Amino acid sequence: LTPAPLLWIVPLALYLLGFILAFLPGADAWPTWRPVAGTAILPVLALPLAQASGQRFLVDFTLLTGAFFVLAFLLHLRLARSRPRVEHLTPYYLSIAGGGMLGSAAVVFVVPLLFTGTLDLWLLLAAAIATLAPARVPRPAAVVAALMVAVGFGWDGPNSDTVLRERNFFGHYEVVDRRGFREMRHNGISHGTMSLDPAHETRPVGYFSAQGPIGDVFAGLREGGQGALEVAVLGVGVGAAAGFAEAGDRWTFFEIDPYVVWLARDSGLFAYLPGKVPDARIVTGDGRLALADDAGTYDLIVADAFAGGYPPIHLLTAEALGVYQERLGRGGVLAVNASSRYLDLVGVVAATADRVGLTGYVRHDRGMGRAAHYATTWIVLAADPAALEPVVRREAGWERLEAGGRAPWTDRRADLVGALGLFRGGS
Repeated sequence: LTPAPLLWIVPLALYLLGFILAFLPGADAWPTWRPVAGTAILPVLALPLAQASGQRFLVDFTLLTGAFFVLAFLLHLRLARSRPRVEHLTPYYLSIAGGGMLGSAAVVFVVPLLFTGTLDLWLLLAAAIATLAPARVPRPAAVVAALMVAVGFGWDGPNSDTVLRERNFFGHYEVVDRRGFREMRHNGISHGTMSLDPAHETRPVGYFSAQGPIGDVFAGLREGGQGALEVAVLGVGVGAAAGFAEAGDRWTFFEIDPYVVWLARDSGLFAYLPGKVPDARIVTGDGRLALADDAGTYDLIVADAFAGGYPPIHLLTAEALGVYQERLGRGGVLAVNASSRYLDLVGVVAATADRVGLTGYVRHDRGMGRAAHYATTWIVLAADPAALEPVVRREAGWERLEAGGRAPWTDRRADLVGALGLFRGGS
């Protein structure tokens, strides 16, 4: 979920509501439909979780939070039924608190060591379903049936396309080879693509296709007389941006996850960084904070740390754009990858850029429907409108960025609700 309290607070509130309802006086006498509802909840959860994410946000979010509430409530009801007499309540509630603490620790520290995918989620669901199964169903049979369903939906073992699977604090990583391209996915979102043809393995493809908007940016800056470029990139991905590097350029990458740096530079799976910019400087840490502490100035800053569905809000606020502006040299350009599955980042960036006095253009690129050229949306911003002319005149698709009526995002206030495309399909 987007790193903001707006979304995760909904399931948290539902979880607490289920706990409160389950412990209400007389709740134990409620109708006995709970075993049936508990057993039926798995297919509801399976609908959005087991398919490729093409569902609209409202459908996904409603199904998941609704199913989560029912399941949590039923489990809390089961817990309430086991409540002991008053003299034993202290260890009872201490056990609940201790279980929550141990569960949280297991999710953060243990599960990433045992699973490279999301099978643990399905195993937990299987345990919940088995616990809530009707009394007339033998317990061993309930456990076996639930495990079969969980493994059937959640098994994510290697297949012929899978090169690597890993999981850490930042999520689930997968590298797959398919149709002549190698792709790195983070939590199901593509974070970079490379051609498997050795003759073209350092050619920029995917979101960074030379025929796309970002290709206009690099070509325009070079044709505008910039010569060798000082480039900063927020978010390494697979290093595809380096496909535009030329002799004399100096590149700096900012990446919060050391594992991504290893994937792109040291794993041998991707050729961009070792093949095009082997001497690139890579700064590990939060992109905004690291850039603020950086002493350099740049001709181009590429903000690509939030491609996909869920951008870190602090990278798009007025204060963040101010940081980028301070690090741009005379005639410098900021390029923002505004491709998002669920959020209208174009409106957000337009309003926020207007707040800090930046001029901008946007280009929506439909792509070519294949890995060599993904559909993307890029925004270019600059304090001097003349700096953008060499970029936007290369392609008729560039449109002037208009702030409209959207409120700008700041560190104090970011209107995530207004940016949600609740009824837009995924990209």
